[in-house]
Amino acid sequence: MITITAEKKENAKYTGDLYGIFFEDLNHAADGGLYGELIRNRAFEFCPTDNPSYTHLTAWKKNDGEGEVNLVIETGSPVSQKNPHYLGIDIIAPGENTGVINTGYSKGIPAEAGKIYDFSFYARREQMTDKKIKVQLVSKDGKAHAQSEFFITDRWQKYEAELSPDKTDDEYNLLISAEGRGKVYIDFVSLFPRETFNGRKNGLRKDLAEKLKELKPAFLRFPGGCLVHDGSLNSEEHDSQYRWKNSIGRIEDRPSRRNNWGYNQSLGLGFYEYFLLCEDIGAKPLPVLPAGYDPHHFRACSMDKMQEFIQDALDLVEFANGTPDTTWGKIRTEMGHEKPFNLEYLGIGNEEVGEDFPPRFKIIRDAVKEKYPELKIIGSSGPFAEGSEFELGWNKAKEFKADLVDEHYYMAPEWFIENARRYMNYKAEGPHVFLGEYASWGNTWKNALYEAAFMTFLEKAPAVHLACYAPLFCHTDYVNWKPDMIWFNSTSSITSANYEIQKLFMHNTGDTLVNTVSSADGKTLLKDESPDSIPGKIYLSFNTASVFYSDIILTEIKDDGKISRSKKIKDCTVNASNRKVSIGKIKSKKWKLTLNAKELSAKQGFRIYFGETKNRRFLWEIGGWQNQDSAVCEEINGKSSCLHQHRIIVQRNTDYKLTLECDGKKIKAYINGVLFHDTESKPFAPELLYQSLTEDDEYFYFKSVNVLESGQEVSVSLEGTGCSAAAAEMTLYEGFPMDAENTFEKPFSFKPKKGTVSLKDNHLIFTMPAFSAAAFKIKKQQ
Repeated sequence: MITITAEKKENAKYTGDLYGIFFEDLNHAADGGLYGELIRNRAFEFCPTDNPSYTHLTAWKKNDGEGEVNLVIETGSPVSQKNPHYLGIDIIAPGENTGVINTGYSKGIPAEAGKIYDFSFYARREQMTDKKIKVQLVSKDGKAHAQSEFFITDRWQKYEAELSPDKTDDEYNLLISAEGRGKVYIDFVSLFPRETFNGRKNGLRKDLAEKLKELKPAFLRFPGGCLVHDGSLNSEEHDSQYRWKNSIGRIEDRPSRRNNWGYNQSLGLGFYEYFLLCEDIGAKPLPVLPAGYDPHHFRACSMDKMQEFIQDALDLVEFANGTPDTTWGKIRTEMGHEKPFNLEYLGIGNEEVGEDFPPRFKIIRDAVKEKYPELKIIGSSGPFAEGSEFELGWNKAKEFKADLVDEHYYMAPEWFIENARRYMNYKAEGPHVFLGEYASWGNTWKNALYEAAFMTFLEKAPAVHLACYAPLFCHTDYVNWKPDMIWFNSTSSITSANYEIQKLFMHNTGDTLVNTVSSADGKTLLKDESPDSIPGKIYLSFNTASVFYSDIILTEIKDDGKISRSKKIKDCTVNASNRKVSIGKIKSKKWKLTLNAKELSAKQGFRIYFGETKNRRFLWEIGGWQNQDSAVCEEINGKSSCLHQHRIIVQRNTDYKLTLECDGKKIKAYINGVLFHDTESKPFAPELLYQSLTEDDEYFYFKSVNVLESGQEVSVSLEGTGCSAAAAEMTLYEGFPMDAENTFEKPFSFKPKKGTVSLKDNHLIFTMPAFSAAAFKIKKQQ
């Protein structure tokens, strides 16, 4: 039996804000997703800047009906100069149903029989103002199932109507047709379900928002993500970074913008709506702002022009927290929210790399802290768990006195077991850790369970104050990234195993950590075929370039340091025609590879695969994403973990002397004699039990995770807490195959078992089944 003893300590860690959620508009998470708007390209602002396939008429098509019509995009005298394009419907020959159709997102516009949908648009016409404009929801066969009629004038005016279809269909089109001849102009064509989340106008899709509320997150990080910093530094340009001031005020005056994930963002779901969402689901707002720097395109605002970005940060705090008599507090009040949103956290930058970010972070941080010293400012350590950019981010965050540092990584599920104690050696005094994006690659029970084991140590580590899984949403027809916590289509949504684990932890974490001592602490079960070496095949490959490798020598070394075998390998060129070249298979614990590499064409440099066995291999990639990185990665069952990163840009037709050394599980890599990587592959050795204990005034919350194939008997003593307890409410997830996954194609229910467990003499005794996660909510007795 594993025995666990709880004991209270002074100055215990605060855990009340630990688990939150992160929203970024990728996978059409906002437009076509959480944002309730059903009309795609409602303001005719889609363009090739958003996506090469887009035009201003994307999702619109003419409908001649019984007449003839042409569609023309206009820009003169628009409804709003912020969104200058609108549609001219030129009726050449009048007839029934002659006009234009909007196809909505995905396969069509979903609507339920008897439900009310709020339609609105701006319209005017040049002549024949006595002729009707008709709006209809039509099915694929052309039959109308809801309609309304208007007479419009020769001046822009907003018109509204209720549409209530007589049939449920998720493939409706919206048809706008006109009687008579001549031009009819329309803009900001909108259709919202009346039943939005909390009944708000310009509101959110109910089922998706309810799933967020059900989690009970402590905070919501928004609006990104790479969405924040990717784009032009000029807020007036269509491809600008996400600038919060563009996302508030009248919908018509929010300029449509490019989304860096390959589509358009209307900004109908903007900062005001994000703050409202936080309020509605009981989460603290955690907005993220750009720092005048775009690392994806090497753009940096000159330091003497940073005032615009500084002022954006100051004004955001005033918008969120200012009284109605302040400039931005007044704007918030005029939008409908007099009370402040009580902003406590502010992120500056996202996954920032390079030397240009830290000084820009500093001047924004200093200005905000001078005016709002109580606000917690969050810096960035980049998108890697280890390496040069990670170290730069942390060192500068400490130097510039960030309150928290935002870490991001996506790894193989095994990495989360191998690195479960990652944060236990971080210093408690700060800056503290905000684990702003993390996930294992996949939505299976195995992924969720291994993440759960990792999360128990997020609670225990004094340095970790905030954490959120990412990404949050994915539309099944618009997949940019996976895994994701919640999947949806146009009519329904499902949750993943990862969602269930996040909910388990969010529902069962108090505000204070309680120290525990376990008889299983540090005890592991080794499950690694090569726990002390990296054997296997070695290949030379390429990324997108044609690469020439020369002077290739592979050396195996004995334990006493003497060479057991040295092999010179023939020079080779690797490209799309041969993909990769095998140069040997290693059995020794210690070995060394030296070679010269030259990029002949294209970009993104070199790839060296090593340690390849049945289920595992390693990769040294030089050049990498956007030709900015050198990285050593480990792949297990096709899922990759970046072990270490270093900044580099590979130059074409330049010789690079590469050296790769493995000594046991330790890996060193040199470029031109300079050590770029010094890292280690940890053996896969799960602990016998993962557990954590927190409390609030009323309850203890004990969580345990068993990732092993056998059950564990567990006894938890609360005697050292100074409190007594008689019973615990149990929530247990168990009995699921490790590869189980909930999808629309193959639904799988991760339904927990619930029950009551009696305590005996202040001891909680239970069996932890194989491959299970559980939480016990224990009522305190006075």
